[in-house]
Amino acid sequence: MSELDLWKFVAGLGIFLFGLQLLEKAITKMVGGQLRNFLRNQTKNNFTSLLAGTGATALLQSSSVVSLMVLAFVGAGIIEMKNALGIIFGSNLGTTFTGWIVTTLGFKLQIEAFALPLIAIGSMGNLFFTKKKLFFSFSFLLGLGFLLLGLDYMKTSIETLTESFDIDHLRGYSLFVFLFIGIIFTAIIQSSSATMMITLSALNSGIIELHSAAALIVGADLGTTSTVLLGAIKGSAAKKQVALAHLLFNLVTATIAFLSIPLLIALITNYTNIENPLYTLVAFHSSFNLIGIFIFIPLINPLANFLEKRFVKETKKHSSSLHQVPTTITDAALTALNKETKNLLRHVTQLNIKALKINVHQDQRPSLPGNQTALRFSKYYELIKEIEGEALDYGLRLQQNPLDTYTTIRINNVISAIRDAVMAAKSLKDIRHNLSVLRHSNDPNLQKFHQLIHEFETRFYQQAIALWEIKHHSLLSDNLRKLYSENSNFYNQCLKTIYKGSLNSTIAEDEIQISSLLNVSREVFTSNLNLLNSFKSYRLPKQALDAFQDTPLTENGTSTGLAD
Repeated sequence: MSELDLWKFVAGLGIFLFGLQLLEKAITKMVGGQLRNFLRNQTKNNFTSLLAGTGATALLQSSSVVSLMVLAFVGAGIIEMKNALGIIFGSNLGTTFTGWIVTTLGFKLQIEAFALPLIAIGSMGNLFFTKKKLFFSFSFLLGLGFLLLGLDYMKTSIETLTESFDIDHLRGYSLFVFLFIGIIFTAIIQSSSATMMITLSALNSGIIELHSAAALIVGADLGTTSTVLLGAIKGSAAKKQVALAHLLFNLVTATIAFLSIPLLIALITNYTNIENPLYTLVAFHSSFNLIGIFIFIPLINPLANFLEKRFVKETKKHSSSLHQVPTTITDAALTALNKETKNLLRHVTQLNIKALKINVHQDQRPSLPGNQTALRFSKYYELIKEIEGEALDYGLRLQQNPLDTYTTIRINNVISAIRDAVMAAKSLKDIRHNLSVLRHSNDPNLQKFHQLIHEFETRFYQQAIALWEIKHHSLLSDNLRKLYSENSNFYNQCLKTIYKGSLNSTIAEDEIQISSLLNVSREVFTSNLNLLNSFKSYRLPKQALDAFQDTPLTENGTSTGLAD
């Protein structure tokens, strides 16, 4: 191959990959939201999951984008592992559509006649139109044009090679060599579609024969697993589980396909009307992926159970939901942030129960992942602060994406809920020593004061935990108002108790100062108030928040402004 032809081939490969990337981005931006909804809604069973994965990948022409969505949805708990596997397996079949499209169009038509107008229209549209929908529509045309132009460069450069290349040089190599080349080349360029285009070009030019081309394509399917494997090395448990499933599927499928190359090609040529070797190759590619799907369909459920037991130690990370979902997948990221906020609220509830040393029945305590509740108070509080930091950072990064109004409001409410929840924990942390003094005091007035706090907080947390079971927003709002009011009445009662004890001069001031009692009352009240604020921001949608009137009063008799 001459130096000029070499550069033309490499340029063609680069232009093809760039066009593929533009196409992928444009389609994702234009139909990404609908596609994510489609993947979420069409994963009710294994069969629909397979169809969803096939269709989504055929549309996007990229299994990597579909895999990214699946990883995000699994990490956020939107879809189950077994349904994720169906999508992943279906995406392998979806990638074979690229070969069918290019074989039908790219090797039968004058590619340059289509590529240049597409590039011209697409690039001019990108320059002069900034409106989102139009911009990505022109990006789609530009990407398609570059993809076709890159294919044309690769095809013509390989055709030039045939003029001076003796095919006999390749006939001495076994199919294992072509398999290995397919694996390595695809792992390097990270695109099985590009490997397929090069292989089709070489087959079309007569540089390699059909069986060798088939071995290259089998290797390309194996090579694609490197992308997911590399991304999962330092990833979450869900990423590693999906990567392992992808590897197992491709390894089994590729092994069967490689061992069956002569048989499958003979079946295709003898029992179909396909005579063109290009169509035979893409039919071979689709057929062995289809065989793999038929093998794995009955194994999806047991395989999902097996995978969910692998890498489970990974879930010990503080904010496990967030580590599994990239912020670029907005709806999945918001689901993950909601899930983590819920866990944080429950952690704070459990920590406050520890601080107050109140008796809440085990069945009423909030369910939590892991065994963090066994930690000492200080360690548990540090854990909550770390989760807060991770969740707030995640929420701020999520806000950097283009968001609709609903998502923006929801993220702001969740961030408020996180901050208020941790403030609720801080208030009780700051008075733990005072609560301990009250708890162990021999002074009758202090015992009475502690009993007042203990009894109210026991009732308060029992009712607060019960709020999790209320689904109807109107009923939830009513119960929240009731707790706000009870908390205000409790604070007023604390003040009356303190002042009454002070007037009787029976409080042992060497044991605890009056100012300390006032501080304890205020911090307990503030902790309850922040917990309710957090719960309100997290649980109530915008309409219910806007309608949240009749706000309670603070200790000074002024409005808390909760309706704002």
